[in-house]
Amino acid sequence: RLREMTYAPRLLELFGEPGTPWQVEGQDLDGKVLLRRIVALGPDGRGELPLPKDRNLTRLFLSPTRGSALREAVVWGR
Repeated sequence: RLREMTYAPRLLELFGEPGTPWQVEGQDLDGKVLLRRIVALGPDGRGELPLPKDRNLTRLFLSPTRGSALREAVVWGR
């Protein structure tokens, strides 16, 4: 959940098994889906997704498109 953030979320970084595609779904407080994208982790095991500035995302759900472990997910704000 992003509601404790003091800044608007702007970038999501994912770290895990190289080559794994992750589905990212962003929602508002009412559960309305505002964002749905696939982020593929590169050969270094890192992927990123710029988050839309014009949407009030309060929750992000991450799910792998195949069996894989996620080491870390970081949301950066501005």
